[in-house]
Amino acid sequence: MSPLVGCWAHARRKFDEALKALPASPDKDETAVQQGLQFCNQLFAIERELKDVTPEERYTVRMERSKPILDAYLAWLRQ
Repeated sequence: MSPLVGCWAHARRKFDEALKALPASPDKDETAVQQGLQFCNQLFAIERELKDVTPEERYTVRMERSKPILDAYLAWLRQ
């Protein structure tokens, strides 16, 4: 199996575009598109916090906080 690689900015943009294309609905926040966007938003929030830290600190935080989100995202994609 080859690794899955991609740009999170592009992935987030596609989720955002898809969400904007959906008709207005009270259930819009519960769509798969919104769920995917939330995964991206969580990762982006962590990265903003890491703007001024060392590469070593960034790696540690990514393993502690980002990896569980990525694991959950991959499980969500496979369901």
